Amino acid sequence: MADFQVLGHISAIKYLPECILIFVDETKNGYRKQDGTIVEDKVFNWKCIFSGNEKKRNYITKFFNRGMLVQVKGELLPYAKENNTYVDGYTVLVQAINRAS
Repeated sequence: MADFQVLGHISAIKYLPECILIFVDETKNGYRKQDGTIVEDKVFNWKCIFSGNEKKRNYITKFFNRGMLVQVKGELLPYAKENNTYVDGYTVLVQAINRAS
């Protein structure tokens, strides 16, 4: 598993029975290449999985809101899982989440 770190804004928080899903939007600014080609801005949306015990649910509810700038550190897995089926994408297992300034 690879270490992963993202700095972005929370777009949504979902509380599921077994975990907490934290959706983080990371913005990558566009630029102009030397040949004049313009590369547009991009927004990457990361679905981060945080274990859902009661202590962590209280922590997320108390200190984090939609739109807040956060730093998420975790493990990156080379697959995603939706409805018990593996699909293309990535899974981020959260080890730590901090408010950023």
